Amino acid sequence: MNRIKKLRYDWKWKLLSSHYKDLIKPNSKIVDIGAGDLYISKLMADSCKAKVIGTDIIDYGTDYVEKVISKGKLPFKNNSFDY
Repeated sequence: MNRIKKLRYDWKWKLLSSHYKDLIKPNSKIVDIGAGDLYISKLMADSCKAKVIGTDIIDYGTDYVEKVISKGKLPFKNNSFDY
């Protein structure tokens, strides 16, 4: 990831993280739909101490967290995630 993109994501996460940390309990399971390159998913997993699975229709070739690439129905059972 290029440096400018990383700085932008880090800044974005800094703005969002205070809200997420108050809502998300440690060890929660989270699905990040439209996760893109999974970097925000990684920041969320690290700072919230949660398990995050990123989903998208495009594989960006990153593996920061577990990912599912799907252009149709997602392969998760109902109530598989806390958030």
